[in-house]
Amino acid sequence: MGRQTMRILAMVAVAGLLFASGGTADAADETHSWRSFSTGWCLDAKYDKELQRPVATQAPCNPDLWAQQWTQRDLGNGYWMLENFAGCLRNADGVHAQPPPEDRIVQVVACDRANERLWWSQVPRSGEWTLRPRVPRIIGGSALCLSALSPSSNGRMTTQDCAPENSIHASWVKIQ
Repeated sequence: MGRQTMRILAMVAVAGLLFASGGTADAADETHSWRSFSTGWCLDAKYDKELQRPVATQAPCNPDLWAQQWTQRDLGNGYWMLENFAGCLRNADGVHAQPPPEDRIVQVVACDRANERLWWSQVPRSGEWTLRPRVPRIIGGSALCLSALSPSSNGRMTTQDCAPENSIHASWVKIQ
């Protein structure tokens, strides 16, 4: 076979793989737990009886628990969906109120690549990461980060302003 034929066959193979994967290459997908730098606890998912749906919480780290195993689904556009057995993280949205209303709670919902509220960027900071939602909704347009500080008494996770004074609560470490 000639060099040109080999190139064409390679392009067809890559196109076939992309088609089979739904149009994105998942080679960058990886599964691990996220530990909060400030609390030492891990991002977890649990069913919230009051809201009648799964929500993001924190719990003592145990990477063997399914609720703490999060797969980063690379969307191929600089964003990821964070998925575990219950679904994907959906960023909080809405106004700042105490306690936060239901739409300020980081929920775990059915995964949908088209839903930008499920898209997260990972911003590296000295061996730690901040998790920022694609569609932040905060007065003044500030960036939001997944926060380990929950203003609610039941441990539900929210997002908060990524201001420097909040940075320790928005820092996460990947663990295996």
